[in-house]
Amino acid sequence: MTKITRKDLIKAIVAEEMRTIESEARDNGVYVKALNDTYASWEHKSSDELCLRYNKINNNTVTVSMLAHDA
Repeated sequence: MTKITRKDLIKAIVAEEMRTIESEARDNGVYVKALNDTYASWEHKSSDELCLRYNKINNNTVTVSMLAHDA
């Protein structure tokens, strides 16, 4: 299995959450603010929370002990 980092989890979670942004918001700059806010929010979550959300999205079983250190 390829090593996964916190950054990988955050990117996957943020991408999933951004899929719900309305197309109108994407056109008027709201999307960029929502992207930045969402990323910042998840960046400060615990590794346990990240794993739980990632596993829910991807139907996976990633654990904190499986995470590689961010480079």
